[in-house]
Amino acid sequence: MLNNVNLIIERPKVIYNASTKLYVMWAHWDMESCSGASGGYCDSEAVVFTSPTVDGNYKYVNHFQPSGNGSRDCALWQEPDGSAYFISTGGPGGNAAGDFRDTEVHTLSSDYLTVKSTTKIWASDTREAYAFWKVNGSYYGISSGQTGWAPNQAAYLTSTGSITGPWNNSLVGVGANNSTWSSQPTYVIPIVGSQTTTYIYASDLWNSSNLSLSTYLWLPFTFDGTKWSLSYSAQWSINLATGVVSTN
Repeated sequence: MLNNVNLIIERPKVIYNASTKLYVMWAHWDMESCSGASGGYCDSEAVVFTSPTVDGNYKYVNHFQPSGNGSRDCALWQEPDGSAYFISTGGPGGNAAGDFRDTEVHTLSSDYLTVKSTTKIWASDTREAYAFWKVNGSYYGISSGQTGWAPNQAAYLTSTGSITGPWNNSLVGVGANNSTWSSQPTYVIPIVGSQTTTYIYASDLWNSSNLSLSTYLWLPFTFDGTKWSLSYSAQWSINLATGVVSTN
């Protein structure tokens, strides 16, 4: 099944399940060769793998449409109490371009292998490429507009409740240009230091003519207590012990 030249596995995310002592990977699963599907995507499913070590050989578990809905770009979120959520661009199960307009949070089972329930958090918003983080009790979710391989300005929403909402409905753009320096979000990495915690915007720089040559852009977020923003720096460094960023 996995040895298939038409198989697409995108945006893998991994979390650890302390009860089962397994690392669990969720990703977008699709087939490239099909007729009449948007972008050549046939299945629009999620796929689950497990491994006893984070860098080990992952074992295939299952692929499916969560709650019967189509699923594409995705992320994982884990709370300190161990509860976990799979977030993806969802739709009613079809493959037309207009089917993937909802952002859906899927509450996972205790072993993280199946979906218990589904909540739409940003309905009819045509977003993708999600990353989430939490600061001082507030949740933040950054994403990209759906413009294919062409980049656009990344923007975020805020929730003071939980990962399932309620979220505010006002997108806040980040970055000083309209393409976020040609990047698309994939993760936000917290670096907890002795002096400060720095949040790093990790993103993809897609090479649409040859995806295997795509690279990455990482930049430190700036937070003024109210708003998050990004500034471009060709070279910067972070002291992992203190969390302090230096730019050149």
